[in-house]
Amino acid sequence: MGKPEKKIGTLVNWVLWWRTDEYELNRQVEEYNTLKTWQSARGISLLLILFSSSVTFLNVLFLVSNSSAFIDTLAFLVLGLFVYKGHKWAMVVAMLLMTINSLSLFLETQSLVAVFMWAITMHAFYLAFRVELLKSRRVKNGNIQPNSVVAVTESKPSMTIAPTAAVQDIGKSEELAASTKNKTFGNSVANAIMLFVVSTVIFYFLLGDNIYFAAGVSLVIVVMTSRDKKEALRVSKLSNEQRTQEVQWSIARTDESIKKNKKFIKYSLIPLLIVIAVAIFMLS
Repeated sequence: MGKPEKKIGTLVNWVLWWRTDEYELNRQVEEYNTLKTWQSARGISLLLILFSSSVTFLNVLFLVSNSSAFIDTLAFLVLGLFVYKGHKWAMVVAMLLMTINSLSLFLETQSLVAVFMWAITMHAFYLAFRVELLKSRRVKNGNIQPNSVVAVTESKPSMTIAPTAAVQDIGKSEELAASTKNKTFGNSVANAIMLFVVSTVIFYFLLGDNIYFAAGVSLVIVVMTSRDKKEALRVSKLSNEQRTQEVQWSIARTDESIKKNKKFIKYSLIPLLIVIAVAIFMLS
């Protein structure tokens, strides 16, 4: 697969962190194992975590910050190793933790530097997340081998037959579908993060200036909203026949649950209440 046409990089993407350059995204996947640490998205993410941890450590050392921040720094460093190893869950957790810490710092100091540093770090985490998504899609579709970025190829025979237009169209369609799915899911994560930021700020002022409690409430809301959207998207893709089957299955499951509850009340709860009543009568 050839490289896409290169676009001029811009610093705006490091401020509007959810924006990703398609050329850079594809380059990161194609050169996944050959890029230096300071060139790859996951490597830059690790370096930013190391920088942030170093600043926190110096603050603790010179008694600027509480010593409990040292434990948070160690946990963040461990998380950084999982980010560098390409674990998508670690990148999402890192984005959440960085958002909470940056919000806490901004609400205390009202410093725009905290917002700027948050945007830079979030872009690195988000780009690394998108790279891992795209890489996983291509591995699943057989476009690249697991743990490699080399395109799947076969030994060339003495005579080669050019792929037909139909085969090429199928390959392009699969690649386009994978890219679209990757971008859609990536955008969903970015939207969820922004919802988390806005709701955390709102709950911070409504619930008594406790950033961690506000973040917890916001996280619950984001998870519930994301699940509802995911279910709605799944149902929207079903045919009318499939939707009818789902409704019938849901009704049957509800009926079965009602029957189980009736059996529990009849054979377990009522005898238990009778025994308790008799015991109370005998002891009184």
